[in-house]
Amino acid sequence: MRFGIVSVASAVTINNEIVDHGENAFLANSVEEWKKILVIVLENKVDFITIGNNAREKIIRNYTFDANSRRYREFINRNCIVSK
Repeated sequence: MRFGIVSVASAVTINNEIVDHGENAFLANSVEEWKKILVIVLENKVDFITIGNNAREKIIRNYTFDANSRRYREFINRNCIVSK
């Protein structure tokens, strides 16, 4: 998703949080859903540009180091910095 390409993933664990089905990627729950989604994607029945851009934007906004740097610093300050 970070590279702005259309992704298809199994609807498990973190994928359900990251993927907005049909907006930034696709989720499949079964073999039949995988087949249906892959046919749609392979037959170019999706807007690759929009879905790819949506995916890239979500990853950059929520899952990059820069997006989470404040949380990382707070964690380090709470748990790793030894008081003098």
